[in-house]
Amino acid sequence: VILPMHLYFFSICDITKPVSFNWKSLGVRDVKNGVSNSSDNVRSWQYGDMLLLYERAHDTMQKALARQEEKGLIDQGKLERMVKLLDKSIHKLTHEAKHTGLVSAIGLQEHHHHQQHKQQDASTSKCTIPPVLCHMDCQPQNLICFHYLKDGADKEKSPSTQKQLPHISSILDWEEAAFADPRFELLLLCRKVCANKEQAQRIWNFYEEQVRTTIPNFPFLGPIEPWLKLETVHSITTLLLQSMDLLGGGRNPWESKPDLYGKLEREFQRLNGLGWKI
Repeated sequence: VILPMHLYFFSICDITKPVSFNWKSLGVRDVKNGVSNSSDNVRSWQYGDMLLLYERAHDTMQKALARQEEKGLIDQGKLERMVKLLDKSIHKLTHEAKHTGLVSAIGLQEHHHHQQHKQQDASTSKCTIPPVLCHMDCQPQNLICFHYLKDGADKEKSPSTQKQLPHISSILDWEEAAFADPRFELLLLCRKVCANKEQAQRIWNFYEEQVRTTIPNFPFLGPIEPWLKLETVHSITTLLLQSMDLLGGGRNPWESKPDLYGKLEREFQRLNGLGWKI
């Protein structure tokens, strides 16, 4: 699913130049109410955009904790500690991104919670990988599959259905689709479908090999580790917002705070497994 769609976009753009398409929807950042705010061309989601979102989410959490403290609410020690760990993680992620070329240093200051940011500068990417249409939830449950059968063949007994991979008929649930760096799509596959880092690395390498076989001068993807760290920080941010009932609908009533804290601890352990000391 991913490779044919991405290869189509790579084939219609010049990978040596910045890419933007005249699209007025698809969850792109510069579009509001179907009309571009600045120009007809919209800019894609990049690594640095996510760093800004996490910073703003952290600021929201700090303000929420301050309000709870004013009301005299107790039992916030563990939550405060995790919010501080998130701040540390965002800082490390930003620092590494600047030094690995994933984002421009412009606009990403060291003391990011005490600075004003300009979105167009903060996420400027040094990478030349062109953006593509990303589904952003391309998991098996969103695929409709089928088998080719000969006339009169029994699907349950046919050797072809037992030994061969099915064909993809269609892809569902495009509400999260976005115009973005293709590594976001690849990252979700690596994290949500693969069982471990070794499998994720194979998928990452296979994608790069297939694209560079088709387009020999296509840039390398770079290491997978910065993207795995980004996705883990994303998960931590979402879980913390959920634990503080800051996601609109509030916390899942079937999931207790201890359960959420357990998930958060596992995510921080995952960051430690990726080389950080959090």
